[in-house]
Amino acid sequence: MSRYGVDKLLREVMVSEEARDAFRADPDKFIEGRELSPLEREAILARDYPALYDAGAHPFLLTIFVTRFAPPTEMFPTMMAYVASLEGHGHPDFST
Repeated sequence: MSRYGVDKLLREVMVSEEARDAFRADPDKFIEGRELSPLEREAILARDYPALYDAGAHPFLLTIFVTRFAPPTEMFPTMMAYVASLEGHGHPDFST
């Protein structure tokens, strides 16, 4: 996994309303031209958070990425589902 490419994408969506909206509107177009492996592209497009976590995406960035798409009234259930999806995945090495 090119952690830098994935983490850069996650951070961009985390800090920018425009990036979040662009990803939401057309995820394929948003990731076009980025330095991502096929596995990374698939995991990001499918929002396969356990795969990204296992591959070393930074947990802080990944958590915020997840919350960027939840309406405020769904924040708690979204976070509970996210945490449950990572159960049993341990603590991957996310150092850079």
